[in-house]
Amino acid sequence: MVKEVLLVFKTHLDIGYTDYAASIKEKYLKGYLPAAVRVARESEGSDCPFVWTTGAWLIEEALKTDDGTLDAAIRDGLVTWHAMPFTVHTEYMNRALFEACLDVSQRLDERYGRKTIAAKMTDVPGHTAGIVPLFAACGVELLHIGVNPGTPVPKVPEIFRWRHDGAEITVIYSGEYGGVCEYGEVALAFGFTGDNCGPQGGEQLRAVYQNLRQRYPGAAVRAATLDDMAKALRGADLPVIEGEIGDSWIYGAAADPKKTSAFRHILRTVPSFAGMDLNDSLLLVPEHTWGMSHNFFDQENKTDWKPDELEACLTRGTIERSWEEQREYVVRAADQLGVDLTDAVTVEKPDTSSMTPFDGKPRSEVSYQLFTWADYERYYHAYVRDNNVGSFLKVGMPSVPGGIYEPHVTGAWLDGETSVFRLAFDSEIRDFCGLPELWLLERADYVELRWFGKRANRLPEAFWLKLPEVKDGVELLKLGEWIDPEKSIYMKTLHAMWAVRGPEYEIESLDAPLAAPYGRRLLTWNEPLGEQDLYFNLYNNVWNTNFPLWYSDDAKFRFRISHRP
Repeated sequence: MVKEVLLVFKTHLDIGYTDYAASIKEKYLKGYLPAAVRVARESEGSDCPFVWTTGAWLIEEALKTDDGTLDAAIRDGLVTWHAMPFTVHTEYMNRALFEACLDVSQRLDERYGRKTIAAKMTDVPGHTAGIVPLFAACGVELLHIGVNPGTPVPKVPEIFRWRHDGAEITVIYSGEYGGVCEYGEVALAFGFTGDNCGPQGGEQLRAVYQNLRQRYPGAAVRAATLDDMAKALRGADLPVIEGEIGDSWIYGAAADPKKTSAFRHILRTVPSFAGMDLNDSLLLVPEHTWGMSHNFFDQENKTDWKPDELEACLTRGTIERSWEEQREYVVRAADQLGVDLTDAVTVEKPDTSSMTPFDGKPRSEVSYQLFTWADYERYYHAYVRDNNVGSFLKVGMPSVPGGIYEPHVTGAWLDGETSVFRLAFDSEIRDFCGLPELWLLERADYVELRWFGKRANRLPEAFWLKLPEVKDGVELLKLGEWIDPEKSIYMKTLHAMWAVRGPEYEIESLDAPLAAPYGRRLLTWNEPLGEQDLYFNLYNNVWNTNFPLWYSDDAKFRFRISHRP
């Protein structure tokens, strides 16, 4: 029987989604945090005390301009942080940047003489096992994952030890942002408010306590921290999970190739971020909000889908500015770190003037996929847990000639070991979707695809590349750990990675963040995998929540190939 309820008060921070990111930050620093301190002070000594928990990033940013009010509230235990700065897509990062995420809470710990041992990530449904040894190395014992209510929850126990590479942490998995979790005589409960809604107060605060006291009559309900639950679970006899979980939202990471190319270039260039304050730049790139909600565009533009319609749309600038705001994080990071982005973002057509024309075909396979409403309906019924339709579907999209299209060679040149191919799609699908001109460069140790002249297209689409080296037995490099996708508990079909390898080869993907080990599997869930080849997903706009809805920049995708002894 539950004798004690540990009540944690939180709100879900989206740095974007409901507004521009800068406006969201200002709202928290000038509105929500002061309100949380006020509610906490007013409730001191009452039977409904209030302690606000938030990510470490918000606290550290607020302290930079604090007049002493927040500092005093922290020292009095009224406002606290957990070990993560905010919710991130962990697969999108590398080890050094994830360690920089943990540095934020560690800096606060040092300032206030404490040790944070619990972390919280909300909304994003899953993470890579590579986080386990990194959490454990800095003393984090507990991770609470609160899954978006529209998304399937991995088939794992509610509470378990997650073990990987000789390390382990305790995980609580919830099918909602917070919820209630019981273990023996202790329950962890959340007083959660929704996306960027701020803290409770007054009647709302009292209602949280009343509901829990009715649910657990006789139990002591107290305002607590996640660290309190971590301590309560020490020594608990819990099931052990070993294996990858993964992120079923990660396909959105391919929605802005230019941003991702620059981001990955910075992470390859700078080996460590120790001692650096990246709060206003690089740290924000993997945060799980990549712009405004699709509703900011959908409400006024229900018929603007194809390239001609989008180009004539006068209101597209509102949502596009939110994507530019996200790109600016990368630019600021490059300036801060002294990294030249020229090579990452410059895309030029190959000079074939001194090369020899030849009658050849590429070894690599390029393809374009256009999705239909039927694809979304199938995905919706297989994947979505509730009626959160607009977030996962392209509501209102027109009928399209869906399918997979491959370009044909319109020119081929040879220079020593380098082959260059110009590729084009058939005019009907090219004009309908605004498809780009493609150039493919191939060597035994290198493949690069460049495109030019892509038009903005809101219709759901994807570009894929298959390299001939990829054979069976693929492993994926995530957060510095080689992961076998076959052993993934949750997500098998699409993964973020930095490289792939098999028994005879290793391929480093410099620009494209996604690999599909079992074929071109977007908008699929729990379907038989079968025998399929690995494809790299170069771009897609399939997500309809707050990833970019279209893309019209030139782009390049580079792959370094080495053959293992």
